[in-house]
Amino acid sequence: MKEVDENVQIFISEAIELLEEMENALLELETSEGDSELLNQIFRAAHTIKGSAGLFGFDHIIEFTHVFENVLDDMRNGLIQVSSELITTLMRAKDHTATLIDVLPEEDLYDRQEEQELLDLLKAFRTPSAPVHAAELQAQPTAQNETEAVTEDRAGISQADHYHISLTLGIDTFRQGFSPVAMFKQLGALGEIKSVIFRQDNLPVLDEIDPESCYLGWEIALQSDADKDQINEVFEFLDGVHSTILPPASKLSAYRQLLASIPEDEYLALGQILLQTGTLTEQELQFVLSRQKDTQSKVGDLLVEHHIVQKEIVDEALEKQQTQKVKKQQALNFVKVDSSKLDKLVNLVGELVINGAKMEQLSARFADDDLIETMENTMMNLEELRETALGLRMIPIGATFNRFHRVVRDISKELEKEIRLEIYGADSELDKTVIDKISDPLMHLVRNSLDHGIEMPDERVRAGKPREGVIKLDAHHEAGMIVIEIIDDGHGMNPGDLLEKAIEKGIVKEGQKLSDEEIFNLIFEAGFSMAKQISNISGRGVGMDVVRRNIEELRGTINIKSAQGKGTVISIQLPLTLSIIDGFHIKVENEDFIIPLDMIKECVTLNQTQVEETEMHDYISLRGEVLPLIQLNKYFDLQIREVAAAGSQHDNIVVVQFGSQKVGLIVGDLLGETQAVIKPLGRVFKGLNGFAGFTILGSGHIALVIDVPGLVKDVVSNEKVHFSNREKQGTAAVAPVLH
Repeated sequence: MKEVDENVQIFISEAIELLEEMENALLELETSEGDSELLNQIFRAAHTIKGSAGLFGFDHIIEFTHVFENVLDDMRNGLIQVSSELITTLMRAKDHTATLIDVLPEEDLYDRQEEQELLDLLKAFRTPSAPVHAAELQAQPTAQNETEAVTEDRAGISQADHYHISLTLGIDTFRQGFSPVAMFKQLGALGEIKSVIFRQDNLPVLDEIDPESCYLGWEIALQSDADKDQINEVFEFLDGVHSTILPPASKLSAYRQLLASIPEDEYLALGQILLQTGTLTEQELQFVLSRQKDTQSKVGDLLVEHHIVQKEIVDEALEKQQTQKVKKQQALNFVKVDSSKLDKLVNLVGELVINGAKMEQLSARFADDDLIETMENTMMNLEELRETALGLRMIPIGATFNRFHRVVRDISKELEKEIRLEIYGADSELDKTVIDKISDPLMHLVRNSLDHGIEMPDERVRAGKPREGVIKLDAHHEAGMIVIEIIDDGHGMNPGDLLEKAIEKGIVKEGQKLSDEEIFNLIFEAGFSMAKQISNISGRGVGMDVVRRNIEELRGTINIKSAQGKGTVISIQLPLTLSIIDGFHIKVENEDFIIPLDMIKECVTLNQTQVEETEMHDYISLRGEVLPLIQLNKYFDLQIREVAAAGSQHDNIVVVQFGSQKVGLIVGDLLGETQAVIKPLGRVFKGLNGFAGFTILGSGHIALVIDVPGLVKDVVSNEKVHFSNREKQGTAAVAPVLH
């Protein structure tokens, strides 16, 4: 694989962003009945990729996107109607463009047969050019028309509802074998020639006329729906010709719309803006630029002076240019940074946090007021630096959600279902590392909802539902976590059927009692599937167990709720970041632990009576609410420390919450808030439940970071192991209270 230099890497990054925008616009275009702004957005993306590829000489990308661009241009001009088949082909073309970019600079690593098939499909959609009919040239205008045309100045013509073409042929036109009659026939095929006035200003005196030279010129009024470029194509192959084409007044509103559609994040010269909107041809621009060198006048003034572009359009283009200039200036304040550099920055900040905690403890030993004050200021700055560094990696989850529009569209068509995707909470931010790792699990869950959740249209109608099913992706923050929900309004799940299938596969023993929530979560067991037949979408019993494992590796949890006939809700809870957190330092029998601060609701100190009560059963009444308890010293099997003679130990409860569930953790000492840099556990401890990782304290000691959701889940699933000694005393089990 050839090494890709930095500039090419920037091109690849920007092209991928443009293709993502293109895909979203194509999906929206399918339901928006040919929205012109969407068409312009899609065209600009293809055009920008082609132009940027030209800078690096990526000819294979240029050749493919050129055909792609031609189809999009015909769509903009109304020559091709939007259809589902066309959108599907354009999607495939977009995917192939992404492939061409992905294999850079190894140009041969793509399927040429597939590319040729796509090119043939794209060309098949293109409308053939209008044939040139051999109609005779229209009769010459009447004397009255001539008088009107001669007396009408060009300012007046610019207000007429037809094109005004001012044309002077080159001196060698006849020598090149060109016949003006053919030119008028082509113009006649584009519309109706309203009038033709012969121009005499180029005719020399009789004695100086060369019979082989051409001195012809006309002022032509053409009524046509063609655009300016199509008219200019009639003259573009003639050497030495000079033409100006002034559009009709009715075109002004269309040009204004095109001006408005030009993106404001790129700064263009006035001529480039007018070229993009079709108001100006390349020949006209070159003519004006050559005049500018001689006169030092502004391009806009020359365009109006020579009646090439209406003054109103020039003024609006200049206003657009000024807006682009402001936007470009603002854009200079943003810099694209490789994500690996951000990761390195966060790691360095993490090391600073650890060293800062050590320095804070050392400064406290010396009892020097100035040193302590300086250290406090340093720690405040370090905390601000940490928040800033982590904020750089926080990105909206909407970009990930938007990718599923394509998935829902393609799979629903394959399954012959009618399904709509709705997105909520797209602005919710999450660490980029978490977003990268959650994409695949989300894909599995959405595909399962499409295949198993949503019914066929006729089945939905019989059930009294709309033919079109709905899948919702919703993200919101809750108790220091981000909650992602995949919601469908399908037929839901039957707990009885799930349990029967689980018993059949040996996942659950006959007669085992499970709650509905536990039964629903059986779909995450390896090899479990309710599909009656295997498809390329789902049904092999592979994937959902991987989904749960991937989410748990992110210190997250996943749960399912379902109601027959109403639908299913799959809820994923994830930490906002995986690297540095605000934590709460506790001790349990002289061992250090960190609890994520965002999950803590309150801390409660127990009196002696309450301590004795916790020895009797695993819950207490906290302000009238039953609070289930977990004794961490027994859960971690820690040796109970000796109580100092000065007094007895006062146990404390840390009340934690995740989702709607509250649990009390019985701990020893409460040592206060701290910043914790989470480091992963080694291979030896991989799969150890209840821990999210470890951190290094300022003292140099190691503290394990408690994974609260994982801890509770492990206690519930293994209650008979950890609490069998207390069940003999008639105490309540933790699991029923937690449920």
